[in-house]
Amino acid sequence: LSPMQSDPGVYEQTLTLELSALQPELRVLIVDDDPDARDYLVAVVQEAGYQTAVASSGEEALQLLATEFCPIMITDRNMPGMDGVTLCKRAREGHYPGYLYIFLLTAQNASADIVSGLKAGADDYLGKNNISAPELVARLGNARRIVSLEQALRRALDQKRQMANTDALTGAYSRRYL
Repeated sequence: LSPMQSDPGVYEQTLTLELSALQPELRVLIVDDDPDARDYLVAVVQEAGYQTAVASSGEEALQLLATEFCPIMITDRNMPGMDGVTLCKRAREGHYPGYLYIFLLTAQNASADIVSGLKAGADDYLGKNNISAPELVARLGNARRIVSLEQALRRALDQKRQMANTDALTGAYSRRYL
């Protein structure tokens, strides 16, 4: 807090603006074949301040991830064609510009179903029958934190790589680069 900023509120507002500038809006991909469930999830996610993209099938979701990467995906487990477990496996095989945090959403809450979903690559498992909007928003906050940490780690590694390969004073490539 500088002497010019004697009001702590100004400092807090400035800090909040700087932190929000570091975290761009995250897009959440919502994958569900049921239009009503998809619309509900879109409404909750957008109300929480996230941008959304939607897909009605696993194939469509993979195409969207390849063209317009969304770092968070909420997918239904039971869908015709490619189910959510297969989508998780296929999404984990993809090469994306960042980490993909996957929520598997289903009415199947048996322990074996949860384990198979997590083994397929899901980061979190949500029961479709008992998920509340506040709980979903809180879990999205956890996903955002993990994705933001991964993005910060990537930036730091890129910066370290750049520093290792160039001279800090001149910017010329170092012998390590050669």
